[in-house]
Amino acid sequence: MIKIKARFLGGAGEVGKSGIMISDNKTNIIMDYGVKLQEEPVEYPIAPKEKIDFVIPSHAHLDHSGAVPVLFKRSNPKVLATDLTLELSYLLLNDSLKIAKKRKERLPFSKRELKDMMRNAEPVGYRSPRKLRGMRAELFDAGHIPGSSSILLTKEKRIFYTGDIKLKASRLLNGCSLPSKVDILITESTYGDTIQPEREKEEEKIKHHVKEALANNDIALIPTFAVGRAQELLLMLEEFADFIAMDGMAKQATEIIHYYKKYIKNAKELKKIMSKITWIRNTRQRDSIIKKGGIILTTAGMLGGGPIIYYLQKLHDNPKTKILFSGFLVEDTPGYNLLKSGIYSNEEMGGKKNNFKVQCEMHRFNFSAHADREELLDIIKKLSPEKVICVHGDKCKKFAKDITELLNINAFAPKCGEEIVL
Repeated sequence: MIKIKARFLGGAGEVGKSGIMISDNKTNIIMDYGVKLQEEPVEYPIAPKEKIDFVIPSHAHLDHSGAVPVLFKRSNPKVLATDLTLELSYLLLNDSLKIAKKRKERLPFSKRELKDMMRNAEPVGYRSPRKLRGMRAELFDAGHIPGSSSILLTKEKRIFYTGDIKLKASRLLNGCSLPSKVDILITESTYGDTIQPEREKEEEKIKHHVKEALANNDIALIPTFAVGRAQELLLMLEEFADFIAMDGMAKQATEIIHYYKKYIKNAKELKKIMSKITWIRNTRQRDSIIKKGGIILTTAGMLGGGPIIYYLQKLHDNPKTKILFSGFLVEDTPGYNLLKSGIYSNEEMGGKKNNFKVQCEMHRFNFSAHADREELLDIIKKLSPEKVICVHGDKCKKFAKDITELLNINAFAPKCGEEIVL
């Protein structure tokens, strides 16, 4: 029997820089190769010494795709993903290069490697098996963001990698689809210790604050992730579409996602909303919306850059402005620190330091695109694996122990750099 090995290049016992290499005696496949953005400097996965034949990014978020071009310094792999993941990945990676240039920073890849990545890209649809030499790969809808995939590799054993996954449907997406029974499950564990609040109740809460802001002709400032979250918020706030202004990369991401409409539930509804909202294109429009009041959806979701800085500079001393965070805030990011301390501190491109007290009313809501503990356990039950490997979480060991005790399945959490035989 041929030994199939898994090496964990990143994302083991942490959220960020995901990377898993699956190898037999003739093929090396990497599933995800991302970055850890909240670190200074940015952290990258372990660099494999082997020649890489295929890389499969599960989705476009940079913690899963942000280091893929680096692989082209030493290898020339085929890049397999949904067409939407490929296009959104290019959008985000190209933006990373632009930001690095403005900050006079060097990334470990250049425009050349990014072009090589796209030149070697091959779009793959869901449930369309592909032979990768001696292995077979098949993508399943992960329900995380538009175009996101879970990955099934088959060679004697069925190895299923969830990537980031969501079992329950949202306004934007259906829940994940799953294969039949698998032998090995490699699962994300982001919320392995958390039960998320009901989405409907969170929607009612954010709508309540939006209505209050509009009734007073004030601003509801909603920092958002460009891919996935921005589009869900548009659908969620449809009744207020005439008062919504969208700024930053969320504009281009929304247009791309609507173009690939087969990946979302409510394409016609989203298109209708897109025709009603204001698309912010310059500073004059920003000042106009600030003056008249309304809802501003803008990047970046954790306040690390983008147009959100301009709005904070203009609105920070207005106690009637509402800042409505729509999801998770990584520890020590500007958004996390602002919500905790009331002080916004961040360095803009060009070296200008922002440090000021924010008097706005602030609230955070949970519209996570990750499965919570109950969903993850349900996924494991449905797949009925012989072994579960827990990655992409701060408490992977604890979640692995819980799986073993609750479901009587062998589960463990690997260390970064560890290699195991599957």
